[in-house]
Amino acid sequence: MEQKPQLDLSPRLMPQTTREGFVAITPCQTASEFLDALSPRGPLFEHFFRFWIFRGHPDDSFELLPSALRQSDPTNGLSRFHQFAGLTGNSNHAQATAEMGLLRKFFEEADRIGLPLPEDTQNLRELFKREIEKGSEWPPLQMLSLMALAQHHHLPTRLLDWSRSAVRATYFSINGTAHTGSTHLSVWAFNTMVTDYNKDTPWTLVTTPAVSNSNLRAQHGLFTLARSIRADDAEVDRQTFDQSFTAWAETKFEEKPIWFHRVTLPRSEAYSLRNALEDEGITETSVFPDFYGVVRSLENDRRSSLQLWEKIGAVVNNETN
Repeated sequence: MEQKPQLDLSPRLMPQTTREGFVAITPCQTASEFLDALSPRGPLFEHFFRFWIFRGHPDDSFELLPSALRQSDPTNGLSRFHQFAGLTGNSNHAQATAEMGLLRKFFEEADRIGLPLPEDTQNLRELFKREIEKGSEWPPLQMLSLMALAQHHHLPTRLLDWSRSAVRATYFSINGTAHTGSTHLSVWAFNTMVTDYNKDTPWTLVTTPAVSNSNLRAQHGLFTLARSIRADDAEVDRQTFDQSFTAWAETKFEEKPIWFHRVTLPRSEAYSLRNALEDEGITETSVFPDFYGVVRSLENDRRSSLQLWEKIGAVVNNETN
């Protein structure tokens, strides 16, 4: 009897790909090679592309760490969370109290001017009236949709943004502040299939209503969140997502399947990458579908024009010399 062919799910990595534990690292040299590597038709993601989620970094040295847990900023040394919250102390309780206070201010100001807020109930309003009890779990489920909305409007939270779209994640790799002297940008990818078969992971995937969050909807966004954080006196755990995953996965898998990809590109290719994304319809207004996105688009058009004239000037100078 004829046997059915077996489906081979082993990754067909690119020649330059190397591995570090559960992470495959693929350096690319051109914008087109970079986009091909991230394509669902490429070798890295040809199996079960729908399970992969993506995150873009304008600086390859950036870590998979939520903004509320970062202690430094590439521009002025002090993290945006510390600037917003004025955090004192390094305990889970102090951290949770500062995050709660910041989210409360966001809620109250948005409510004062009549902006629609997701899952706004009397239970949520009552939560904001209370202080965080020591030992309680943070953040409560009722606050996640509001936290996602705040995150998508640049308020630091402990949610880590991802996108189900590789090209939309790539947009964020060319838009943002990098460390001085940074040479490479990158896109991370994570295979969420692991969460479908393991219910004891130290993190969870968070989805929130897209109908009330236009940025989330346009960016095909979702989040990861560390589970069961207690607002106690223990020191804040600032492990990155991949570090936390590795510590858990090493107790689960005898072999080391690839659960992460990190695809890198020289920042000198950012201009070509931006043009390639625009050809695919990925622009400021497609990921920020509001008036702010329109203004960002005009600003980037101006910067792109200046960069183009600089390139033309460099070519002319080389030819005349």
